[in-house]
Amino acid sequence: MSKTEKKKSNLKILAADAKMRLINGYHKNAFNKSYHDIVRSSFSDSENKEKERLFYEKVKKLIEEDAINPIAQLADQECLNSLSYSARQRYLLQISEKYNRVKAEILKSKGNS
Repeated sequence: MSKTEKKKSNLKILAADAKMRLINGYHKNAFNKSYHDIVRSSFSDSENKEKERLFYEKVKKLIEEDAINPIAQLADQECLNSLSYSARQRYLLQISEKYNRVKAEILKSKGNS
Protein backbone atom coordinates (compact mmCIF):
# COMPACT_ATOMS: atom_id res chain seq x y z
CA MET A 1 0.00 0.00 0.00
CA SER A 2 1.44 3.36 -0.95
CA LYS A 3 1.56 6.39 1.34
CA THR A 4 -1.24 8.13 -0.53
CA GLU A 5 -3.50 5.09 -0.16
CA LYS A 6 -2.71 4.96 3.56
CA LYS A 7 -3.51 8.68 3.92
CA LYS A 8 -6.77 8.17 2.07
CA SER A 9 -7.74 5.32 4.37
CA ASN A 10 -6.97 7.46 7.43
CA LEU A 11 -8.98 10.27 5.92
CA LYS A 12 -11.84 7.86 5.26
CA ILE A 13 -11.73 6.75 8.90
CA LEU A 14 -11.88 10.34 10.12
CA ALA A 15 -14.72 11.13 7.72
CA ALA A 16 -16.64 8.05 8.87
CA ASP A 17 -16.21 9.12 12.51
CA ALA A 18 -17.47 12.60 11.72
CA LYS A 19 -20.43 11.18 9.80
CA MET A 20 -21.37 8.92 12.73
CA ARG A 21 -21.22 11.88 15.13
CA LEU A 22 -23.60 13.78 12.87
CA ILE A 23 -25.95 10.82 12.45
CA ASN A 24 -26.04 10.18 16.20
CA GLY A 25 -26.85 13.81 16.92
CA TYR A 26 -23.66 14.51 18.89
CA HIS A 27 -23.81 18.18 17.92
CA LYS A 28 -27.27 18.53 19.49
CA ASN A 29 -26.23 16.97 22.80
CA ALA A 30 -22.90 18.79 22.97
CA PHE A 31 -24.56 22.16 23.54
CA ASN A 32 -26.70 20.96 26.44
CA LYS A 33 -23.85 20.09 28.81
CA SER A 34 -20.32 21.34 28.93
CA TYR A 35 -17.42 19.01 29.56
CA HIS A 36 -16.95 20.55 32.99
CA ASP A 37 -20.55 19.72 33.93
CA ILE A 38 -20.17 16.13 32.78
CA VAL A 39 -16.95 15.60 34.71
CA ARG A 40 -18.34 17.27 37.81
CA SER A 41 -21.42 15.01 37.80
CA SER A 42 -19.36 11.85 37.34
CA PHE A 43 -17.34 12.25 40.54
CA SER A 44 -18.29 12.99 44.09
CA ASP A 45 -17.29 16.44 45.32
CA SER A 46 -14.34 15.27 47.42
CA GLU A 47 -12.96 13.06 44.64
CA ASN A 48 -13.52 15.84 42.12
CA LYS A 49 -11.75 18.45 44.25
CA GLU A 50 -8.77 16.16 44.83
CA LYS A 51 -8.48 15.23 41.15
CA GLU A 52 -8.83 18.87 40.09
CA ARG A 53 -6.14 19.91 42.58
CA LEU A 54 -3.72 17.21 41.36
CA PHE A 55 -4.41 18.09 37.72
CA TYR A 56 -3.90 21.80 38.50
CA GLU A 57 -0.54 21.03 40.14
CA LYS A 58 0.58 18.90 37.19
CA VAL A 59 -0.36 21.63 34.70
CA LYS A 60 1.39 24.28 36.78
CA LYS A 61 4.55 22.14 36.86
CA LEU A 62 4.37 21.55 33.08
CA ILE A 63 3.97 25.28 32.41
CA GLU A 64 6.97 26.08 34.61
CA GLU A 65 9.06 23.45 32.81
CA ASP A 66 7.94 24.61 29.35
CA ALA A 67 6.91 21.06 28.44
CA ILE A 68 6.98 20.19 24.74
CA ASN A 69 3.93 17.91 24.71
CA PRO A 70 1.92 18.49 27.90
CA ILE A 71 -1.17 16.60 26.73
CA ALA A 72 0.82 13.39 26.29
CA GLN A 73 2.35 13.86 29.73
CA LEU A 74 -1.05 14.38 31.33
CA ALA A 75 -2.68 11.39 29.62
CA ASP A 76 -2.73 8.01 31.33
CA GLN A 77 -0.79 5.85 28.87
CA GLU A 78 -2.25 2.54 30.10
CA CYS A 79 -5.77 3.88 29.73
CA LEU A 80 -4.93 5.39 26.35
CA ASN A 81 -3.59 2.10 25.00
CA SER A 82 -6.71 0.20 26.07
CA LEU A 83 -9.16 2.55 24.31
CA SER A 84 -10.58 2.24 20.82
CA TYR A 85 -9.72 4.84 18.20
CA SER A 86 -12.78 7.02 18.75
CA ALA A 87 -12.62 6.70 22.55
CA ARG A 88 -8.93 7.68 22.41
CA GLN A 89 -9.86 10.79 20.43
CA ARG A 90 -12.54 11.74 22.98
CA TYR A 91 -10.15 11.13 25.88
CA LEU A 92 -7.40 13.30 24.37
CA LEU A 93 -9.87 16.06 23.49
CA GLN A 94 -11.20 16.05 27.05
CA ILE A 95 -7.70 16.28 28.48
CA SER A 96 -6.73 19.08 26.09
CA GLU A 97 -9.88 21.05 26.92
CA LYS A 98 -9.26 20.63 30.63
CA TYR A 99 -5.57 21.55 30.17
CA ASN A 100 -6.43 24.72 28.24
CA ARG A 101 -8.95 25.77 30.90
CA VAL A 102 -6.51 25.23 33.78
CA LYS A 103 -3.64 26.83 31.87
CA ALA A 104 -5.76 29.94 31.27
CA GLU A 105 -6.59 30.09 35.00
CA ILE A 106 -2.91 29.79 35.94
CA LEU A 107 -1.77 32.42 33.45
CA LYS A 108 -4.59 34.72 34.54
CA SER A 109 -3.59 34.38 38.20
CA LYS A 110 0.07 35.07 37.29
CA GLY A 111 -1.01 38.15 35.35
CA ASN A 112 -2.92 39.49 38.35
CA SER A 113 0.03 38.92 40.71
